[in-house]
Amino acid sequence: MWLLLKVEGLIYDLERQAIIGLLPRDGLLMVLAMGLEATKMWEQRDSGLWLREEYWPPLVQVSPCLPPPQQPSMTPAQQERAIMPIRQGMSLREVAKLFDTSHQSVYRLMKKATAVERAE
Repeated sequence: MWLLLKVEGLIYDLERQAIIGLLPRDGLLMVLAMGLEATKMWEQRDSGLWLREEYWPPLVQVSPCLPPPQQPSMTPAQQERAIMPIRQGMSLREVAKLFDTSHQSVYRLMKKATAVERAE
């Protein structure tokens, strides 16, 4: 393919996730146009071949590149039981070890519980 196209000869539409243009190397436009002519999907414009608008795929809804939400490491019942020892003075790391989870999970749980109490 790279023998047929210029270095930046593949035009890719990120919003449609499709190739919409081809910029062939000098002297190859007619050859490429003849090869794609039967599809009726491409038209020759300027110095390249462009996908006709009626063949453009719809825009793709792309969400920000965020990882999928993680499943809680503790069940709701365990979460309720984990809050009490922290309120009684046990460290986050000790509670995490007790429930076989990370201290960050226990920290987030405690932050969430504190925020709910303040809202009430």
